[in-house]
Amino acid sequence: MKTQQQEILLIEDNELDAHLVELSFSSIDENLKLTWMDNGEKCLEYLRVAPHPPKMIILDLKMPGMDGFDTLELIRKENLKKFPIIIFSGSNLSEDSLRAYQLGADDFFQKPYDFLETKVMIHAILNKWMVSIA
Repeated sequence: MKTQQQEILLIEDNELDAHLVELSFSSIDENLKLTWMDNGEKCLEYLRVAPHPPKMIILDLKMPGMDGFDTLELIRKENLKKFPIIIFSGSNLSEDSLRAYQLGADDFFQKPYDFLETKVMIHAILNKWMVSIA
């Protein structure tokens, strides 16, 4: 019997970064379904109509249009279901991580820029925030 896939939303405007995360997921656990959206507006629209909340959101901060800070703030303000929101950003600024935590982020990881490091970091995120990964 096949286990139902657990959905994780990736909100990332950079296609290369999104591809590295997708490759990492596919090499870790086939029961994880990664849904990629390239901006905060699409994420909010999706959450407002989704029949089931995702298991978590992995959210970039620096995006055109609605950035990750605004997206995070609106998700928490609108109480769009409770799930972990993990910031996965290229920023190493302490004020960015502090602001993210103040807005309701559950964790903050600085993006690596190579596949092996990305895979190790994604595995660490999943181990910390999800119970049922291999």
